[in-house]
Amino acid sequence: MTIYRKRMQIEEEFQDLKSHQYGFGLRYCQSNRMERINVLLLIATLACFLCWIIAIAAKNEKKHHGFQANSIKDRDVLSNIYLACQIVRRGINFSKRALNLSLNKLQTLCEQLNHA
Repeated sequence: MTIYRKRMQIEEEFQDLKSHQYGFGLRYCQSNRMERINVLLLIATLACFLCWIIAIAAKNEKKHHGFQANSIKDRDVLSNIYLACQIVRRGINFSKRALNLSLNKLQTLCEQLNHA
């Protein structure tokens, strides 16, 4: 069940990459040149990495519930990309310590996925 949940989360992240409404809008890149698409994907990957750090910081500090339209508190409802984009738009800041903790947690999650 954990692997399926992670798979769905990855699929949602790809949807957010393509969507202009919930993410980065890569579907509108209007390029057929592979070099340009590769550069855009690299930039999007770096942006996703930052979004994950921001989203994890928001969840650690319980700042993410205010972005949900429902009252579910026991599981994630919003994708990390969407949540981070909303946080950045609203100008919510985090301390360096909170972001470092997020980075450490992200590293732990990656290590767990590698061993699954």
